[in-house]
Amino acid sequence: MDGIEAIIEHILADAREKAAQIEAVAAEQVAQIVSETEKACALIREEASRKAAQAAATVINRANSQAALESRRILLEARQELIDEVILSATRQLGELSEVEKKDLYVQMAQDTGGSGGVLTVNAADQAMMPAVLAALGQGWELAPQPGSFSGGIVVSRGRIQENLTFDLLVRNLRPQLAALAAGILFTDAG
Repeated sequence: MDGIEAIIEHILADAREKAAQIEAVAAEQVAQIVSETEKACALIREEASRKAAQAAATVINRANSQAALESRRILLEARQELIDEVILSATRQLGELSEVEKKDLYVQMAQDTGGSGGVLTVNAADQAMMPAVLAALGQGWELAPQPGSFSGGIVVSRGRIQENLTFDLLVRNLRPQLAALAAGILFTDAG
């Protein structure tokens, strides 16, 4: 049995040697695979980090743009409110003209219509000064029996034709020019 045992021992020794070689090759392959995998993971992490930085920069840029737009919108709204207040104040100031100033303005407005007579309608508050306006205009002009329901100014009627020269309508018709003028005065960076 010594011979058989020697053969078995020789076969086992060869098998152990081959197993050790296979293990060594496998260990090298495992080490190479681990090294390549670690390199691939590092590249993936770098790419993910780069993409995350790009995405963050994009989000920050978008947020900055949105903030700038919102800021501009708020500034424009505030400016528009201020312009509206200025125009409203100017309209109120027209209504608060002294009786002499208002009389002269109404006479000029009526004369600028180009007619030599007509019926003038004014609001109830201005009716008391109308005799002076009619006297300044001369013959052919008369006061409407009913006052108008507007804040100030006049309506000139000649037959079926009416020329509306009320402050409200004049301001509304001139609003774009008044807004541009007010913006130019209020805001040095406007225009």
